[in-house]
Amino acid sequence: MRKIVAQSNYGARPGDRCGDLNILYELEQQLRAQPIPASIIRAAYYMSNWDSAGDGVVNTLFPADFRLPMVAPDDLGRAAAPLLKEPIEQTGIHYIEGPAPILHLTSRLV
Repeated sequence: MRKIVAQSNYGARPGDRCGDLNILYELEQQLRAQPIPASIIRAAYYMSNWDSAGDGVVNTLFPADFRLPMVAPDDLGRAAAPLLKEPIEQTGIHYIEGPAPILHLTSRLV
């Protein structure tokens, strides 16, 4: 028997004007409705989104003391592999964050 492990996002939800979050939620629902067992990984904010901060400074409107759950692509792979090996009866939604669950951001006004 086969099993599907799909990547989604923490914010996946139904609703108008939710953009990709609505599409990901619909994907999750369709996977649950089809006959192949599926586990869904809902990933935290992608650490790789900050890769463009070449000078090591992230210019953001987040307050300086804001704590944001982050995840990197490697973290997702490490989370997906065991899910593929689980018994097919084990399905569900799994929330994935990096090994340090919260990244403390330091911001500066530009």
